[in-house]
Amino acid sequence: MDPIKQYARFRNAKSAGINFELKINVYKIKTREEEMTKRTGACACGAVRYEVAGDPLLMHNCHCKGCQRLTGSAFKMGSYWPEDSVKIVSGSMTKYSREADSGRTVTSQFCKICGTTVVTIAEAQPGRIGLAVGTFDDTTWITNSNIIFVHLNKSGTVFQKTH
Repeated sequence: MDPIKQYARFRNAKSAGINFELKINVYKIKTREEEMTKRTGACACGAVRYEVAGDPLLMHNCHCKGCQRLTGSAFKMGSYWPEDSVKIVSGSMTKYSREADSGRTVTSQFCKICGTTVVTIAEAQPGRIGLAVGTFDDTTWITNSNIIFVHLNKSGTVFQKTH
């Protein structure tokens, strides 16, 4: 029954001297932010900390030479999020911009103390902020990501999709 009708019925019964129990279910409506999963992360020394809400729009392992040099590894694992969902909570970073093979600009942001790459801003990803996957405090949610520029991987490493 409609809560307003229930209340009117209760008032009428009460004024007639009838004991009437009123039960109204109250539902809390969650805001968009409350429904989103909040994740946190940091650089290696902990000076730069961030929070992000929701799920990534894109995850990838990039094997381009720029990402190999940036990480000192065979690839960089990145995740891209809506820019309004990422909040840098503490610390300061320095920036390094380079031209990608596509000719577009990629800007990496590093902790000024330990040098960990935390943020990537890619011209090819407008409205999104990249977060280095290895910087998340909890990485158990990470699943398979897209593998890009693997044709540039000269190491002979074989990458298999796992489930």
